[in-house]
Amino acid sequence: MGMDWHSSGITTSVIGALKRGLGPLEKELGIYVCGGRGKYSRQTPHQLVSVGDRVGFDGSELATASRLVAKVDSAAVQDGFQLYLHGFIVTDEAHWIVVQQGMNGELKQARRYHWLSEGMASFVDEPHAAIDGPEQGEIVHLTDHRAEASGDMQVGAHLAGAGWHCTRACRAGTIPGGA
Repeated sequence: MGMDWHSSGITTSVIGALKRGLGPLEKELGIYVCGGRGKYSRQTPHQLVSVGDRVGFDGSELATASRLVAKVDSAAVQDGFQLYLHGFIVTDEAHWIVVQQGMNGELKQARRYHWLSEGMASFVDEPHAAIDGPEQGEIVHLTDHRAEASGDMQVGAHLAGAGWHCTRACRAGTIPGGA
């Protein structure tokens, strides 16, 4: 999928077209498109649970993955882009991809975040298949392996306040639909 850095319409249109076009064929194809732009992005967890109930996989586990992906790209990748699109595409076998997009209103530029369940080992240690967008400014990227100590300290401090102790290794967990 192409991308115009100064326009966010292509990605939004493609996710919407896939959702509408594949919807009537989803059972036949075994491919389900959830989420979308704005309010539709917030419906993704509910849609995943519903698809899981119909198809026979753990939709609540994928709903958790959906929330984690959104949280990582909005909190652990601090790049000045506000997420507004969350497209979650899942198969009958619970393999999934996520395409999220953020907008930097001041710069009038978009950035896309790509996730692929196959081969993914962690939600917090270099989980992206790709991040696409203009190169500019300082980016605090806590999923970069070089930021492991900083990420552990931040998550550890947050969890310690809740009475938990955890390192990056225990945060990794099992990736639903992963290899």
